[in-house]
Amino acid sequence: MSIPTSIISQLNELEADHDGSIKNVPEDNPKLKKLRLFFNPSENPIKKENEIKQLILDGYSRQEIVDKTSTSLDTVRRVIKRYHLVLRPLFTYVAVKKGSPKIYTNNYNNYHQVISGHHCGLPRMRKAMARKGYRLIRLHKPIRWKKLAPGDIYLERKGLCVKK
Repeated sequence: MSIPTSIISQLNELEADHDGSIKNVPEDNPKLKKLRLFFNPSENPIKKENEIKQLILDGYSRQEIVDKTSTSLDTVRRVIKRYHLVLRPLFTYVAVKKGSPKIYTNNYNNYHQVISGHHCGLPRMRKAMARKGYRLIRLHKPIRWKKLAPGDIYLERKGLCVKK
């Protein structure tokens, strides 16, 4: 297969604009997408890609995104991998202390990181949190990532994180 000179010149332009390497070109660059279609015509661009990205950033789960966009689970996984996105849990518990930011989590057992204790049942966890001055509340309507205020704290397995 011979490559047309126009394609080669476009590749050279992209390399020149991005520190001499095609690796440094962002995935969402329109010229790069066009060149990829030339080299891989069978590879279809992902439809609804922007909608899927926005739902991930808002805090929806994979399955919820599949249901909302009518796409496959593999499509959602490809978007996550392509843009290095992180799925956020649906927060079902909040710990409240007067004068402190709220601490959200999807599982009350994660609060053992706050009390420097170990995993235990919900009643014992509430007592332990109360000794630290926190009131542990189970949310009847779970909160998504986008609803957290900047500065709110959330717990994951890796530890305490602050929403920016």
